[in-house]
Parts: sequence; structure tokens; C-alpha cells
Amino acid sequence: MNWIDDYRKFRWVSSDGLRSCCLLDEKKNEYCTLEENERGGVDNSSCSACLGHGDSPFMHMTRDLRHFTRLLPTIRCGMSGGMAHREAISCTAEGEVKAFYLRSFHRTFRNSSDYIDGLRLSRLISEQFKKVLDRNGYTDVQIFPYSFYYLFYDQYLFIAFSTSSQLALSAGIAFIGLTLTTVSPTTALIVAVNTLSSTLLLIGYMVMRGIELNALTIVNLAMSLGIDLEFFAHLCFAYANSGRVDRIGRAADALVNVGSTVFSGIIFTKFLGLIVLYNAQSQIFKTYYFDFYLGLLPIGTIHGLVFLPVMLTFWGPDTYLRRYMEQNERSSLTNEGQPSDEGRPESTSSPRSLTLLASVSSSKTSSRAPPTYGRVAAAISPAATHITNHSGSGSLRRQSSSPSALPSMAASTVDHESASLVVRVESGRSNEGREPF
Repeated sequence: MNWIDDYRKFRWVSSDGLRSCCLLDEKKNEYCTLEENERGGVDNSSCSACLGHGDSPFMHMTRDLRHFTRLLPTIRCGMSGGMAHREAISCTAEGEVKAFYLRSFHRTFRNSSDYIDGLRLSRLISEQFKKVLDRNGYTDVQIFPYSFYYLFYDQYLFIAFSTSSQLALSAGIAFIGLTLTTVSPTTALIVAVNTLSSTLLLIGYMVMRGIELNALTIVNLAMSLGIDLEFFAHLCFAYANSGRVDRIGRAADALVNVGSTVFSGIIFTKFLGLIVLYNAQSQIFKTYYFDFYLGLLPIGTIHGLVFLPVMLTFWGPDTYLRRYMEQNERSSLTNEGQPSDEGRPESTSSPRSLTLLASVSSSKTSSRAPPTYGRVAAAISPAATHITNHSGSGSLRRQSSSPSALPSMAASTVDHESASLVVRVESGRSNEGREPF
């Protein structure tokens, strides 16, 4: 049912010109109503049909359209648009149509797929109407379908693209952030692989639990990427700052030092939140939050505490300490052969402090032999020339050409496999009042 068909019937004139819903008093230039004729209390002898027999129903349309939308239907004329089409037409003061809508009907919908298909087909029909109008020169006319349920199901037409784009954008930002903070694209790539695996498993869990993909779950999936970083980032930073030499040792060191923090941090706190959501009365909270995070928690835990350390043992990058020592070794080799600092005047600058980061490793002995230990000593003075590494004794020593100018030294006993030592040394011109090394 649409107003165009009813309007044509409203202005239809019988062959004798006596039966018509649209009556006009030409003397008064006013519209007449059928009730006045039926009661007979009003002289309507001057009323006649708005159109003559055989005239086009759209003649004088701008004149009669407002009367059509204001006249209430009666027994004699049920085609009046005062009830059904009052809001369907918007006219200007001159009677020109600015906007209107036409009614249409869908078949009975049983599930969400039917609603989505109905929305898609209605838009397809609108596009076909638009093409017809464009071919006839009405290029400024806009056509679009509308129904109250279209507002909700419109998201499902683009749900796949929206999901993939949001997840890709979130993962890209996380990758860039990890690359800048860890200074290691390899670490960021390992985290990205774990995040992708966790997200795919979470989507499979949603299908298994019957959690539909909509705008709310897209937000939850994007948030899950940030929550996954809580499982992964701390272990990666601990791995990068570990002083162990081999990958397995660094991964074990990171898991021992940070694993408990991850468990007591994100895992335990998220578990407490699930307990609160379990008692929620709203079905939305139980479905889209409790069930969702109930799957996210074990998936993130397994990836963060099991899969990530294993991947680091295979493809983990060098640590900060290792790269620092390699850079120092290259710089020391470059400086070999340069003239000594003997004879140069001693610096007169104010006392200063310097932090030396050193790593010592010695070859392993047999499995039955007791562990060996070595001493690490560092001394820095303005007259120092170079650093030598005595691998035989397992010690790293800073040599100086002026023994009297040596400041205080620091020493530490280290394990035979590997160790890291941070030595803070204050240097000055004199060494008065300090204990000899």
C-alpha cells in the first residue's frame, strides 16, 4: 500500500461524473466533503468532481494533494489519506512535493540472516529505482530504504570488514609500539604472532559459545589485543634485559623473574572481575563480558606463559647486554694501535661518576666438576687507556698507565656460566684517603 495508488483512486471519477472522493466547490473555491452531501443540511449543489472524466489523475496534483492528506477516510471514500498517508508526504507552501516515502513489505523473518538479507535486497531495489530516475533526468533525487530494524542490522553488512580493519589497526599500532620500546622488530613480530593466534582462538571460542559477532564484540576483540599485551610484553622486556648468554637461559630467566608478576597481575585481577560478572543479572553482561573474558583468560595465560617462552627459545633476539658488549668489543678493536694517553695532562674537571655494564662468561667445565668462580674488577680513571678481557681467568679489568690515579674499585664473585655486573665508579684527580684495592 502506498499513497500514489490511493491518490489515483481518490481522484478517480465515474463515467457519469457523480462519484468521486475529491469534490470542489468552484464558486467558493473550497473542497467539499461527502458528509455534507449525505446529511443534506448543507447546500452543495455547486460541488463537482475535481477532475473531469478521462482526465489524468495527476492533473492539478499540487492543488489537490494537501486535501488528500487532510481528509479522513469514510465509508463512501476509504481512499482518503488523512490516516494512512498524513506523514508520508512533505509539501512546500506551493504544494510541491519535497519528500515522500512509499510503503513496502517483507516476508516473515525467522532469524538474523533473514533480516540481513531483507536489508540487502531493499537497498538493491533502491539502487535500481535510482538508476531509472537518473536515466530520466532526475539526478538530484535520493532514494534509500528505511525500517526500524535496519538501524540495528545495518552493522552486519560491513561487520567482516569492520572486524578485520579494527583488529589490523590495533595490531599494527601494538607492533610499532613494541618495536620502538624493545628496539627489536623480532620481539615485536613474535608478540604479533602470539596475539594473532590468541585472537583466532578467541573467535573460535565465540562461535562455540554462541556469542554473535556485532559492534559490541568488535570492541571486546579490540580490547583483547591490549589485554594480550599484558601477558606478553613483560616477559619480552625481561628477556631483553636478561644477562644469560643462550636463548633458553634468557627465556627461563624471564619466566622465573616475571612469570609470577604476570600471574598475580593480569591473570588474578581478571579472575576476580569474572567472579563479579558471574553474579550479573543482565544477559548482555553474562554473554558479552563474562563468557567472552572467560575464554580470553585461559587463552592469554597459555600463550603468555607457555607459547611465548618457547618461541623465544627458538627465535628470540639478542639482549640489550649482549648487543652492548659486542658494540664495546668492536669499538675496542677499532681503537687498537692508537697512541697511549701517557704524558697527557691530567684532567682538572670536577669529580664525576660513570656506570660500567659488564658481562663475563667462561666455558663450562664437565658436568661432574664443581663450578668455578672468577673475580670481576673494574677501575676507571682519567688516564685509563683501554679495556682488556682475560678470558683465561674469567675477569674483565680496566687498565691504567698511572697506578696512583686509580680510583676506587668494585669486585664481585660471579657464576661460571654467565653474570652481569653494574659498577658505579667515582673518579677524581686524587685518591687520598681511599683503601687500596
